[in-house]
Amino acid sequence: MAEKLLVADSFRVRATEAQPALVRGWDRHRARFSSAVKETVGQLSRTGTVPANDAAQFSSERIERFLTESAAAISGYGEGMPRLELLLTTAESVSSHSEAEPGEAAQDKAAPGETTAPGKTVRAKLSLNCNLRPLPPLQGTQAITATRALTAGEYRADPHTKGPNIALFKELTEEAGGEVLLLDSEGDVLETTTAAVLWWSGETLCRVDNSRRVPSVTEQLVIECVSELGYKTARATVTPAALAAHEVWVVNALHGIRPVTQLGGVAAVPVKEARLERIRQALDTTWQPL
Repeated sequence: MAEKLLVADSFRVRATEAQPALVRGWDRHRARFSSAVKETVGQLSRTGTVPANDAAQFSSERIERFLTESAAAISGYGEGMPRLELLLTTAESVSSHSEAEPGEAAQDKAAPGETTAPGKTVRAKLSLNCNLRPLPPLQGTQAITATRALTAGEYRADPHTKGPNIALFKELTEEAGGEVLLLDSEGDVLETTTAAVLWWSGETLCRVDNSRRVPSVTEQLVIECVSELGYKTARATVTPAALAAHEVWVVNALHGIRPVTQLGGVAAVPVKEARLERIRQALDTTWQPL
């Protein structure tokens, strides 16, 4: 039996005396996960990877019910870093054959969602799971250890869906011994192995203008907070060398905003502390109860 992560959405859960569970942008995490599940299940159904009847069970109502049940479980668990998951489980079984007639070969007939090999049948099944996990240590800053250009072969899964690339990004992080700045085939910045990249050009906060990355909920929240505070925002492409000339932030659902202190072993542009604190306070207004 083998299990594959197809869709994931993780976030920090914060507890207060008034609220047992708060998540920044909880409604957006729900929407991103729900949309990704529907799209992924639809693709698997169209390609015959899972039976149409199994795929049909993942209706909007079922996904919403799962999210509501997950919110209750997460609230009961308290502070942590839970992960909502769509899993594909494949199981291999030995096929039994009736004796073939003379001159005929025995054959396995695979149903939708099954593949066959001589004497074996592989069945695929989808499931939703809420993985309750403890809260990792929180970091206020981040050093970027290495830079890595992704080839088409390495970036083998849908770059817009969070989940399929998690194993690859974890492997790259372990190889580098820290956070890795990921580049596209043109040498422009995409994201890091765990976060979206933002940088300041004067008083304008820039974000990566490239669709080959997961839409970041925290990035969206930060951009909105920055705009409400009167700063300008822009979409742009940037190389690592150009990025090094700016104050750089990495943002994600666990740590929020982390100023980058080093880029490939070189000290980064110092952060403007007052501006950072002002925007962190604005981001803190986006916590929502489950």
